[in-house]
Amino acid sequence: MKKEMKRLSIKYLGKNYAVNTLKIPERGKIIYDLITIVDLETNKLAFTTQKLDTVILNLQDSIPELLTNLIKDLPGELVAAIKNGIMNEYHGEVT
Repeated sequence: MKKEMKRLSIKYLGKNYAVNTLKIPERGKIIYDLITIVDLETNKLAFTTQKLDTVILNLQDSIPELLTNLIKDLPGELVAAIKNGIMNEYHGEVT
C-alpha cells in the first residue's frame, strides 16, 4: 500500500492550522504519522515543543474508530481538532 503526504485542515481556538502528516494505509487501518502543525496565518510551525505521535484509524469494524491515545502532551481541544480533521479527510475519500 502506498504512503502519501497529506495536509489536513483543522481549526483550533478560532485559528486555522494545517497538520502535515504521512498517511500509511495498512490492512484494516490507516496510520497517520503526525509530522507538524503549521499556523496558516504565519505559515510557521506551531506547537514546536509538543510531541506528535501517530494516530491510527481502525477500519476493522463497520464504524471507524480513531485511536488517539498515542498523542501525548497536547491540549484536549487540539487533539479533538486533529481527530475531526482526520475523520473529515477519511469521510471525504469514502463518500
